[in-house]
Amino acid sequence: MQQRKVICVPSLELGAVAKWAYKESDRPNIHMVLFRNDEYVATDGHRMVRVPCKTHGLAFGVDRPHLLACVAAQRAIPGTVITLEPDGDTHVRIEISPGLNLLAPRRDPDTYPPIEGAMPKIQTVSSPDGYCLNPNFLADIAEVDAANSQGNPGIQVLSWSPTDADGMKSGVMLLRNRNGVRFLIMPMRGLG
Repeated sequence: MQQRKVICVPSLELGAVAKWAYKESDRPNIHMVLFRNDEYVATDGHRMVRVPCKTHGLAFGVDRPHLLACVAAQRAIPGTVITLEPDGDTHVRIEISPGLNLLAPRRDPDTYPPIEGAMPKIQTVSSPDGYCLNPNFLADIAEVDAANSQGNPGIQVLSWSPTDADGMKSGVMLLRNRNGVRFLIMPMRGLG
């Protein structure tokens, strides 16, 4: 008998990560959270979060609203873990608690933008002066870190983009928490 392959994620962490996915449905390739390669990923096109988790070789996406609805439903009942497993080729069964499931459309992971191409290389020199970013992104990072860090918070800056010809920070900032969750943030323009 073949053992079921399920992905188990802490509910609070899943909710915090799902908020990083693109809010509107007009860009379905980033309106979802991607589960693949022992991590789950969310981006809105300006920031990205990558959280390690056991995916057991499974690969699929689930739209942001379905995940947020499951997290909201679980707050009303006992439980801290949500499980996800494919249900045929077109759906994902999301178990909120034993006997309580949501069947969500299964999104094609191959439509997700290339992740590695967006990730900068880790740098070993000090960070640049004047790097500006949206402070709301810091609150979102703190929420994911709090849900993931098991009481041992901390964020490390791994990389930032160099200054372009106009003196602007032209690329991304890469951060990581103690458990290997990676955050990608685009700088703000027009500040100085």
